[in-house]
Amino acid sequence: MAGALAAVVAVGALGGCGDDESPSGDDDAAAVEVSEAWARSSPAGVTDGAAYLTIESAADDQLIGAAVPADVAAAVELHETEESGGAMTMQQVSAVELPAGDAVVFDPGDLHIMLIDLAGPLESGSSFELTLTFAEAAPQTVTVDVRDEAP
Repeated sequence: MAGALAAVVAVGALGGCGDDESPSGDDDAAAVEVSEAWARSSPAGVTDGAAYLTIESAADDQLIGAAVPADVAAAVELHETEESGGAMTMQQVSAVELPAGDAVVFDPGDLHIMLIDLAGPLESGSSFELTLTFAEAAPQTVTVDVRDEAP
């Protein structure tokens, strides 16, 4: 698994190198920038967590999936929180639209990446790898910092 993650990181790193052509012959219009990746620490016994980040795509795209190593969580889902009848509800979404040039922010109480069946508590000061899958752009692996509070 570590080898596969290293390969994804290497491919993502190479995406910003060289000329302005991608391997498919398209220009770098499909480039995606991911920043400010973090997750809130969790106490022992809590089985779910969430990761937050900001994504900006140079071209219209969609975030269609995410994954973490098995030693972090058993499953990962894209979620959004909505108000319904005065109550906040959370639901899984199949994709998150990434309009060209707009920063899409994943924040507590809004869009987030749900970490289901945590292998252990998310401890402040630790980090883990999160691989994001897009409809058009190449997958990207980012480091998620675990914090007690939002950055």
